[in-house]
Amino acid sequence: MKILKTTTGITKKSAILFLSFVFTLVLMQSVSAAEGQWHLSRDLFGRDRNIRIACVDEAVHAVWYRENELLWSYSEDGDLWSKPVELFQDSGGSLELVSDGKNLHLFFFTSANIGYIFYNGESWSREKQVLKTRENPASFHISMAGDKIHLFWSKWHYSKLIHGPMHLSLMHSILENNEWTESIPVPPATNVDRSFTFSALPDGRLELAWIQNTMGKLGKDFGMTFGLAHRILMTTSYDPQTKKWDEPVKHSTLQKDAHCEIHLKEDSMGLLHLYWVEGSLSTKLRWRLRRQEKWEDVRIFKSLQGPTNAALALSPHGDVLCLTQSDNTKAGLSLIVAPGTARERIYHAPNPVSHSLQEVSLAVSPSGIVHYAAGHHYGRFIPPDTMPF
Repeated sequence: MKILKTTTGITKKSAILFLSFVFTLVLMQSVSAAEGQWHLSRDLFGRDRNIRIACVDEAVHAVWYRENELLWSYSEDGDLWSKPVELFQDSGGSLELVSDGKNLHLFFFTSANIGYIFYNGESWSREKQVLKTRENPASFHISMAGDKIHLFWSKWHYSKLIHGPMHLSLMHSILENNEWTESIPVPPATNVDRSFTFSALPDGRLELAWIQNTMGKLGKDFGMTFGLAHRILMTTSYDPQTKKWDEPVKHSTLQKDAHCEIHLKEDSMGLLHLYWVEGSLSTKLRWRLRRQEKWEDVRIFKSLQGPTNAALALSPHGDVLCLTQSDNTKAGLSLIVAPGTARERIYHAPNPVSHSLQEVSLAVSPSGIVHYAAGHHYGRFIPPDTMPF
């Protein structure tokens, strides 16, 4: 009996310890699930550059330059990628890739202007020139709105006096029924910086953010961008009913040599989110929300140390997602979800990431998986079950 009692006592104790261990594992798994799963960057693209990604259903597609080749690949799960296919030869430059849910639309610089091709799920179309004549584009951005694609691009204006570029203005064109409308100027944005962004909405509204250059005496005398006094971050809205742009709103005055990266998105609640990374020696991620046509106070994400860049996307639920990273690799990646709302949360990657996320591209699948590409790297974040995107 004594031996049996001792054995029984040991068995009970072991059972209690085992159950405690199992409970701990379950708790740990729950905590891990609550924080989501980071699949940190893989050096997927070698020394390639200008990587852009987009989702069609759950598949993620990537386009990028390898020397003078524009390549395309895709993956159903983010792990196994197809063999890269060469789309065409080009000198390389800016790329923009968007998905309408079924097709991919790719824009790129050519030697003359801006080119466009699309993928219908089976093959890529032939290249088309977006601009009919040589318009001297400097940079461009695109945005989907329903069945329309909006293109904003900055146009160089040249001086006969110095035989060189004077300043940039913004132009706007729309792809509708497979035809591009004539490019028209955007009146509020006249002497602009290369940094600008916009958001096109299905009801026809346009939201635009840009850096306005204000010239010093030397610049004013010659009408050129040198001799800058300072730069101002501004926004404006286009009303399709009146067919007019609103009076521009000033958000921040920047140092003339300060880095500034701008992002703009409207969520499903009709709130307009403006992000910008600003600074020279020490950068900060700033955010401002427009609620019912009124801009709220500027907020600085102090927990993000020295962010150098960011990227925005919309979740399937219509929340704004912002991915950012610092040059200080201890900070790692940070994903900000729905700032300024009851769903606001910041997810930090558990391990530091050693590369700098330059020219970040961000895409979200219908199930809410967040894919990103930057530099030579690809990674993804699977949201927690308790807070699906």
